[in-house]
Amino acid sequence: MVKDFQEQPEKGFIPAQQGYQDRKMAKWQGFILSDHAELQKKHAAIRHKVNEPKVKQTVEDISECLSHAFSKKLSVMLQTDILENGLYKDDITGTVSGFEDNLIYIRTDSDYVVVELESIRHISILSTPKWFKSDDWSET
Repeated sequence: MVKDFQEQPEKGFIPAQQGYQDRKMAKWQGFILSDHAELQKKHAAIRHKVNEPKVKQTVEDISECLSHAFSKKLSVMLQTDILENGLYKDDITGTVSGFEDNLIYIRTDSDYVVVELESIRHISILSTPKWFKSDDWSET
């Protein structure tokens, strides 16, 4: 016997009273297991990631590379000489926005990062891929 919703407005809609039998976790178990396994793989990849130390550069080489990247507005990738739990932190990638004393301002995709000049271990200028073909612009 299915009761009408209008008969009991103070209790609201209760699916079990309307004749619906819930299968509980049986209908969701496959989704949960696959999502959980994916998440575990992502976490394992992050946990086991090791940033190899790059060649330590001199302050003069780092300064020269920074000034060149700043003047040409080139993207750089730098590794700091800071260890976290015995491992090097992830490389910082972005453009050099400015200098102040021994502080360097790097603009990343998401925000600004301030790095001390002495804490930079290695810096390299990233190559920018061309987004057009030079043949497209030639006149025929």
